[in-house]
Amino acid sequence: MGKYLVAMFAGGLAGMAGCAAAGARELPGDAALGHALALRVCVGCHEIGPGEREGVLPDPPGFQILADDPAMTPLALRVFLTTPHANMPNLILTPAETDDVIAWIYSLKGK
Repeated sequence: MGKYLVAMFAGGLAGMAGCAAAGARELPGDAALGHALALRVCVGCHEIGPGEREGVLPDPPGFQILADDPAMTPLALRVFLTTPHANMPNLILTPAETDDVIAWIYSLKGK
C-alpha cells in the first residue's frame, strides 16, 4: 500500500510539473478521450456538455462551469481530480486519464 501511495504521489508531482510547464503550450492529454471518459464516468452527476447529463442531482457543477472558472487552471484541475471529495465517488484516474479530462475541460474554455 505504501509503495502504491508513493508511486501515485510521484506521478502526480510529475504531472503537475508538466501541466505547470505547459503554460500557453498545448496541454498533455486528448480532449476527445477525456470527453469519452467523462461520458462513461461523470455523466451520472455532472453535465459534461450541452444536453449530456443523466443525473438529476442539482449541485454538481457542469464541466462548462469548471472551464469558465478562471481559478480552474490545469494545476488546480489536476489537484481537484486527484483529491478525494466527500460528495463524490472515490474515482481513481490514471495520470493519462487525468490529462485527458483536463484537456476536455480546457477545450470548453470560451465556448
